[in-house]
Amino acid sequence: MPHMPRLPTLDSTLSLIKDPYQYLHKKSQQLKSTIFETRILLQRTIVMTGKEAAAMFYNTDLFQRADAAPGLLKATLFGEGAVQTLDDLPHKHRKSMFREMMSEDRVKTLGLIFQSHFMAKLAKHRPFDKLVLYDELQKILYDAAWEWTGISHSEVDSKRHREEITALYDKAGRMGVHHLESRLARKTSERWVERMILDIRSGKLQVNSDLPAAKIANHRDLDGNLLDARTAAVELINVIRPITAVSVYIVFVALALHDYPLAPNYLREEDRLESFVQEVRRYYPFFPAAIARVRKDFRSEGIDFDKGTRAMLDLYGTNHNESTWKDGDRFIADRFLTQKISPYNFVPQG
Repeated sequence: MPHMPRLPTLDSTLSLIKDPYQYLHKKSQQLKSTIFETRILLQRTIVMTGKEAAAMFYNTDLFQRADAAPGLLKATLFGEGAVQTLDDLPHKHRKSMFREMMSEDRVKTLGLIFQSHFMAKLAKHRPFDKLVLYDELQKILYDAAWEWTGISHSEVDSKRHREEITALYDKAGRMGVHHLESRLARKTSERWVERMILDIRSGKLQVNSDLPAAKIANHRDLDGNLLDARTAAVELINVIRPITAVSVYIVFVALALHDYPLAPNYLREEDRLESFVQEVRRYYPFFPAAIARVRKDFRSEGIDFDKGTRAMLDLYGTNHNESTWKDGDRFIADRFLTQKISPYNFVPQG
């Protein structure tokens, strides 16, 4: 009977923190298994990698989000009560709010706002002045995100506010004082965004009802009740934070253009440009893993999965898995001209 391989170590937490993107991938290769067991934060954890494992992981009859994310993630990256922590109908209902915001027209509008802010910054830049691209992109995307949601620049034009938002993803996974700074940023940012939500509801802060800030402030749950103001603040931050975090990907684009001399050729043709961008998303690391819990006892290919056990889908490993991606550890700019992708073999953001 098949059995689930287990890492011969007491706990993998420190090793995972030291090498968050490749540790699980390397262990899967060493064990020659796409599913294995270890302990993370002293909890039994099933690690899964590859497209078949991803298809199983995202089967909501078998896995759930509730109580899956460690407290350190909810205290930094997601926030309590966020859509990422919900399951079933509440999750679908909340997610529909976000999908409504992300229509093709609204996404195009966000792109135009970003372009406007970027070109305005570029116009002020003197050719021989040095700048840190990552820092400048965070500023541009932060401002563009708020404008897109319907909040005027004067409401959020604060270096402290911006640094709090960026700390939610930039420092959450670090050790020591950086992680504590991310926790503090979560508390303080929720506080001032909650005041914003209350001001929108009272009419003190005027926002177009079709724009994301108003939609979140006025969203009602399945029982017809407004979200409590703190949860609404969490969800508004969960719009601003990931848009600001796109700065990471744009820096990766710049890195690819620098490291691969032929890459600039791919910016001139639409199909090749899309392939190049998708390869940036596949090759470079973003989220290391997604987290869930086993919803019910079940068996798959002779391996038992026990209800309540934490499970992690290795995103980086899945995006580099040699069974799907030929030469997966190489950057190949035209890969996606022929590569077939599915929701389960290409999971750069989970």
